[in-house]
Amino acid sequence: MITGAAVIIAALIAVIPALVDLFANDSDADTKKDQDNKGSASAKKNPFVGEWQGTVRENQPPNSTHQITLRIDDGRIDEEVGHVEYHSAKVTCKGVVTLEEMNKKREVIELGEYIEDGNCVKRGRITLTIQPADDAKFFYAGTKLDGTPQSAEGSLRKIG
Repeated sequence: MITGAAVIIAALIAVIPALVDLFANDSDADTKKDQDNKGSASAKKNPFVGEWQGTVRENQPPNSTHQITLRIDDGRIDEEVGHVEYHSAKVTCKGVVTLEEMNKKREVIELGEYIEDGNCVKRGRITLTIQPADDAKFFYAGTKLDGTPQSAEGSLRKIG
């Protein structure tokens, strides 16, 4: 009996290091695979980063037209990621934008807008949808001080 137990213990002692190596290598491979996947996901270029310019038109009377410049930097949800400026014959407004949402395919981005300077609606939401050739469809929605809705649409071109 003791001889049989000694043989089993000797066999286990010989096999255990090989099993430990086998499982350690698999674990290292999975960790490396996860790191590679995370790296490639975070390394994917954000198509919205850069400077955009274009013309937007209000959807409510007097249907004013504004030139817009929008700069977007890379960032995380709920972080300030850029600046926006609107210019028209009557108004100039400047503010900051905060990243609220981005779809997984990086085709649509939602930005919270806060106007710091100028006579424009102070808070709103900008939706940009990527189009071919460095263009983006622009949509803005907000609420005026009197409670009426404010919206504008247009297209922007990436210039930098």
